[in-house]
Formats: sequence, structure tokens, C-alpha cells
Amino acid sequence: GQNVADTALFGLMRRSNPGSAVIRSRVDGVTRVFGYSSVPGYPLFVAVGLAVDDVLAPVRHQRVLYLVVGTALTFVIIGLSWFLARETRRRRQRELALLAEERVREQKTLLDATLNNVRHGLLMFDEDGRSVVINKSYVEMYRLSPQVVKPGRTVRELLELRKANGTFAGSVDGYLENQIVDGDIVDRIFELPDGRSI
Repeated sequence: GQNVADTALFGLMRRSNPGSAVIRSRVDGVTRVFGYSSVPGYPLFVAVGLAVDDVLAPVRHQRVLYLVVGTALTFVIIGLSWFLARETRRRRQRELALLAEERVREQKTLLDATLNNVRHGLLMFDEDGRSVVINKSYVEMYRLSPQVVKPGRTVRELLELRKANGTFAGSVDGYLENQIVDGDIVDRIFELPDGRSI
């Protein structure tokens, strides 16, 4: 018994047949999608309305699902990108470190080759009095074992090794007191027990 003659839906039904429209109901305030048509041979209109929220619920649910999945995938991609960038940076640092080590090894090899091809015996000591360089000529000159004479030996230890193999005569302590002079150059000829002069 309710009169709907002045409603928007009824106005549309009178102007066009059939049709559809999205209209907010004055009765309950719900926005609906209406489809309507007249019934041929009768003074009758049929209108079916579905609430927009009900119609769009599957789409909205799908949109939320896509947003959740998209957000999760975005975080996964960001995480993988960060991990990949970090691993790439670490790998680059390792490669640079290996390259630096290779250069140091090459330089050491060149230095060793240079020092070992010098005819003169060469010893270099650090501030603690331990040898840091002992070249091949020194080892051969005093007929020492290369397995025993290695960097890290003191002057006393080297002299004791020479005394043990007969290439040093005299007192180790006397030599250390008279020949090792801080800051001065000592230039002498030493007569070895085997008859050589150095």
C-alpha cells in the first residue's frame, strides 16, 4: 500500500523500459543496483534490487586478497633484493680482499726473488731484534739449513747456528758486544774457520 510514484526508480521505469540503475533507497537508505522491466499485457512493472555491498562483496574480497598477496610478495621481493644486494656486496668485498692478497703475494714473490738473487748475504731485523728478511745468499754463505734459518730468529740464535756448523769462531757474547752497534755502520772483514774471508 505504500506509494512509490515519486521515487527515482519509478520515474526511470516510466521513462525507459527495460533498464537498470544504481539508486539509494529513501525507504531504508541502502544503495542498490536495480534491474527493471514491464510485464507485457499487464499494467505491471517488475524491479529486482541487490545491495551494492552484496554485489561487490566478491570483488572487494578478491581485491583484499590481491592486496594481501601483493603486499606479501612485495615484502618477499624486498627481502630477496636486500639479501641479494648484501651477498653481492660481500662477494665483491671478498673478491677485492682476494685480489689484494694476490697482489701482496705477487709483491712478496717479486721481493723474495729479488732478495734471493742478490749476491750479498742480507739480514734485516725488526725493532725487537728478530729477523724479518734472510736471503738465500746469507743461508748459502754460512752453509745454514734453510729449514732452520727462517725469519723470526735473533742475531744470537743465528750466530749459535753458525757456531754449531763451524762457520763462526769466537765468542757469541763478544761478537754481540763489539759488532752490534746501534745506529753505526760497521764494516769489517771476517775470517771464517773454513778459510774464507767475508
